[in-house]
Amino acid sequence: MVHDLCAIILEEVKKDGIIVAEINDNRCRYHPIRSKKQKIGLIRKGMCPAGYMSLYPFLFALHCSRDRTKLKLDIDRMVKQCPLGEEGATFKVNVEKIRFGLLEYVKNLARRLINLVIPCEVHDKNIVIEVIDKAAGCPLEFRKGDQFSFNIDRTDEMCPAAFNSVYPFLDLLSNNAVVGCPDYRTHVRFGTADYLRSCANERREHLDCDTYNARVQIGEKTDNFSCPVAVGKWYSIDELLGELGIRCFSSFHVAFPYLYTLYNGGQLGYLSRDRRKAGICCPSPFSVKYMVSKENDGAYKYNCLQSHNACQRGVVLRDEVVVGDFEKYVSFYASLNEIYTVIKKMGSRPEMLSSNVEMKVPYQFGDDASLWVVRFGNKVV
Repeated sequence: MVHDLCAIILEEVKKDGIIVAEINDNRCRYHPIRSKKQKIGLIRKGMCPAGYMSLYPFLFALHCSRDRTKLKLDIDRMVKQCPLGEEGATFKVNVEKIRFGLLEYVKNLARRLINLVIPCEVHDKNIVIEVIDKAAGCPLEFRKGDQFSFNIDRTDEMCPAAFNSVYPFLDLLSNNAVVGCPDYRTHVRFGTADYLRSCANERREHLDCDTYNARVQIGEKTDNFSCPVAVGKWYSIDELLGELGIRCFSSFHVAFPYLYTLYNGGQLGYLSRDRRKAGICCPSPFSVKYMVSKENDGAYKYNCLQSHNACQRGVVLRDEVVVGDFEKYVSFYASLNEIYTVIKKMGSRPEMLSSNVEMKVPYQFGDDASLWVVRFGNKVV
């Protein structure tokens, strides 16, 4: 039986949707200003977007790692199952050292020297996703051994960080949003060509970025999976976020890969010159801006640097979200990040507003496992 989200993904793949990047600055290596109105395929050929979204925090943490001894990830056991069910594909992540030619060797040596003074990305490894099992329930045409690389600098596909922010919102079947990259300095915005043409003036006035028609519960978990909320209890999304002290689910989803990188000893420095900090912004075109950090006392947090009166969550300047006991509950927060994509992609479908659909979203990484149950519509719980 095909998962409901898989059915949407199949439609998107068949549609072969093209999105347009509106570029307003020249600082983005993926989408440079010379390629104004750059057309990019949203769905990378062959790769499942749900599987990729599930893997992204781990891929980003590996990309930002400069000292393997600080990694809490076991690279040799980097195996991740599809978040849409045990009948889906299983992926393994491999890290390969790059063999440089002379020119690239010199460039990378320069990056290493710069990194001694200020944070600088050093491109010395390829991170590769490999399909190690294609279960019968997966509708995509995976083959065992298929490989997909983490995009470092190719301009013919989306920036990984942008895809993580954009995909949950851009519905290729109804063309209903324009969404921003998490880098607020580049000001890159993404939308379908038809949508950008049809509502050039009004499209920036509203993005339904953080309202939900779903209820969730953790139905099962392993003994070693530490959980800050009650198992077996149904929560509205607002109730769940309130219990966790998280103001905005969308901003948490953008912030989590950066927090997870810090947890694994990786360096940041994006939009800052501090290796333990990074500037990000929410997916809304209005861009509420944050600084993600790990503090000297070990607290993982993100603070509002700039607010906007259109923010649905009413986030204001200097609002602070401390992600409580992050290291104790890191697997829980990773699983929470995974259900976000399911909730946003499914919740945006008109039929979800009146239907009574229940979905299971399993999370497993290493020995930690849980099972989220998500209900849409008016089903009584």
